[in-house]
Amino acid sequence: MTARAEVRNSGETPPTATRVTYSGGGDWQFRQGRRWVSVRPRGQLRTDSGETIVQWAVAGLGISYLPAFLVQDQLKAGSLVELLADYLSPDYGIYTLRPPGPRTSAKVALVLEALAERMKQAAYFAS
Repeated sequence: MTARAEVRNSGETPPTATRVTYSGGGDWQFRQGRRWVSVRPRGQLRTDSGETIVQWAVAGLGISYLPAFLVQDQLKAGSLVELLADYLSPDYGIYTLRPPGPRTSAKVALVLEALAERMKQAAYFAS
């Protein structure tokens, strides 16, 4: 789940705001039913720090497009509001890099198992 936050919209189409906070320079993609919509943010604020984007959105500097786990506390507190809940975001994978070789060391295996268990318990990864 990816949350869009802070500026209210009619909900009919993805926003074309002039002040948006976002990371990188890529398009935002949304899906409703079988239809994909791509929006290129035109905001002046850019960073690759999710925490910074959260702070900007809470400060009212625009809308953001972030993973739900980064904004779940702000959504619960009401300092941010989810937008376009009917529009789904693409699924993204989580990958690990391991040392080369056919066998995984006990330390690396332990970290991977703990990470997998933590993700199973986290509500934002369950959906």
